Amino acid sequence: MLAIVWGIPYIISKKLRTLPKKFGHGQLPFILYFLLGIVGLLVNADSNLDYQTRLIPFLFVPLFAIIFMTNEKFKKKFLQFFIVGCIALLVFLDLWAIYDMVSERSLYVKINGRMYYRFLYTRYTGGGYFSHIYLSSYSVFSIVALFLLKNVNKSPKYFAAIYLLLHLFMLGSRAVVIALLLAGFAQLAISAFKSRKHFLRLIIFTGIVLGLFTSAYIFRDTVLFNRYSQVFEWTEKRDLLLERNNSINKRVKIYVIGASFFDTKSFEIDGTGIVDKAIANRYESTFKDYFSFKTETYNAHNQYIHNFVDWGYLGIFLLISLLFVLFKQASIPGSAPLLFFWIFFVFLLLMESVLIRQRGILLFVFASSLTMANYHLDKRKNS
Repeated sequence: MLAIVWGIPYIISKKLRTLPKKFGHGQLPFILYFLLGIVGLLVNADSNLDYQTRLIPFLFVPLFAIIFMTNEKFKKKFLQFFIVGCIALLVFLDLWAIYDMVSERSLYVKINGRMYYRFLYTRYTGGGYFSHIYLSSYSVFSIVALFLLKNVNKSPKYFAAIYLLLHLFMLGSRAVVIALLLAGFAQLAISAFKSRKHFLRLIIFTGIVLGLFTSAYIFRDTVLFNRYSQVFEWTEKRDLLLERNNSINKRVKIYVIGASFFDTKSFEIDGTGIVDKAIANRYESTFKDYFSFKTETYNAHNQYIHNFVDWGYLGIFLLISLLFVLFKQASIPGSAPLLFFWIFFVFLLLMESVLIRQRGILLFVFASSLTMANYHLDKRKNS
């Protein structure tokens, strides 16, 4: 498999005559990430083979990077189809919600005792379809792709970007929205540090973010902000944080259980894809007498914790190594949209285990390949 995956890029690279210098260095963390999963399978017979097979696309990063480098037309078409596909799915959700509203003659729907605005699409994007977390992440990447495309008229570009941004709110993924806002603040802070001319933009953006959080808090009992206002539920009775069993409190409990593994292990590789079982067992053995916990899945909801439970500090180190390589390669002139995406992705991994599902892994692999292709093309132009 490794021979095939690494052989194809060298064949394709004949168009380049030679591969860029140090091209393989950036690919190494992806290969090691996959191999670490293999080690986990070998040390624990109860490991999840299905999870390991989802990591196979990590091996194809060099192939996709070379394709993007050698075929500018293909890269452009790929980005265009990605954007169109994402917008088409969102338009479908719009039409579905309109039909739902007309047939039920109501703007609102009651789910689990809560009233929701029908145009909040979380209920349409369950795990059996296309999770709102991943569709939101794809929407963020579509916005990035819009600003990577050259020679595109500003009017349709900005219209599409606004449409996608609006639907990020409508999809109701709190983790994606929070990560997006934090990424915007972080990138503007970096720009303001480099040049004072960006300082005013940072102040304005900070004011907008504070306004959004304030609105979500003030109108937390309205159906429009119901999905987001759950974030503030803990403020009224902090002592009941671990006694309640709603969405936000479940997340807090998962983090409490997941963080406890840092006290009991370090570099041990305990398996691959065993996190759900490990967290469930840890709850039963250690936390059952401290708080009740009812959930359908024991997903860590944090990629760093997930990697640590599976592979110890090596898992975290490899993940950070991957992100470091991508940050470095996205820091070249002209790649600001990709740098923004990776800042966003770092924050998102703190709130979701994105790299345990095929949908998240493919997004990561394609974005990584695109970042590497842009970086090496820039190096060739300037060499």
